[in-house]
Amino acid sequence: NARELVEQATRELNQESEHAERAIFLLKEAIVLDPLAIEAYLILGEAFALRKDYTRAYQTVMEAVRLEPHHELAKQHATMYQTKMK
Repeated sequence: NARELVEQATRELNQESEHAERAIFLLKEAIVLDPLAIEAYLILGEAFALRKDYTRAYQTVMEAVRLEPHHELAKQHATMYQTKMK
């Protein structure tokens, strides 16, 4: 289920940044299972940011903002990644 994939991906990211690829795969799977899983988008954004792929990080969290426009953490992450893109 999507929740389990998000939790597993979080563990992967917490271990070391080299696990980012596996976490990205798991989070994309979680989003396929539950396209409204805001947490999956936020953590996926963090995984892209770990790889210094701030454009994809920004695009990912903006999808969370699109789904939930008043989600403050998603908006903060979007601003942070947008700043790092420049």
